[in-house]
Amino acid sequence: MIEMIPGILVFLAFFMAMLAFRRKIRSEIRDLQENGVETLATIVKKRMLTRRDAKSKKPRFHYQYTDTSGQVHVGVCNVSWDTYRNYEVGSNIPVVYNPKKPSVSSPKDLMDIRGHILRR
Repeated sequence: MIEMIPGILVFLAFFMAMLAFRRKIRSEIRDLQENGVETLATIVKKRMLTRRDAKSKKPRFHYQYTDTSGQVHVGVCNVSWDTYRNYEVGSNIPVVYNPKKPSVSSPKDLMDIRGHILRR
């Protein structure tokens, strides 16, 4: 029985870290919704994120935007297959960023979806 304690402690530590991470993400999304500044970003890279098993791929955009102080930031996000097909490198997309922490951003379309999820 005593030999199980380290395993249980590792599991609990992992579980608590996941909860803290989830709270942080929810807090950042809520802050973006309440205080976010909208701007246009340019898609600078499109790529497929391949899983280790190589059976599934996720489309992903890298985008670049400038905050109100003139600082350039790069964001990365997973997108739907339709979005991936409909936009090319060099296309503009609306994004929302946190003026207190401008490196935190999200495409506006995803913010609308995430806001709906948070309201549940």
